[in-house]
Amino acid sequence: MFLGGSYETIRSFLGDDRMDGVKENKKKNIAKFQGLKETNPMFNFFAHCRNAAFHGNKFKLNNNAFHPSRCSAEWGQYKITENDHGAFLFPDKLSPKDVVGLLLDISTLF
Repeated sequence: MFLGGSYETIRSFLGDDRMDGVKENKKKNIAKFQGLKETNPMFNFFAHCRNAAFHGNKFKLNNNAFHPSRCSAEWGQYKITENDHGAFLFPDKLSPKDVVGLLLDISTLF
């Protein structure tokens, strides 16, 4: 209910024409995300770091589309390989200050 109410409030504020534009932008962003996921080593590095952060600070490199053997995961001097399975994100791979740099670099993709 809450999300539906929020959507209706935004739609009434923006108008139907502008909401169509929001939907189109969402479709474009999803397509861009799919392309980055399949081709961009920095984006894949970021995705692995995000997953490690939400899974006990450890890399879990399952055999999926993000697996380093299928698509490289690199950012600057850092690289995630199959040997990183089970390794800690902090402090084994990154320091907290590295996160700021990674986020700034990722923001240039969008």
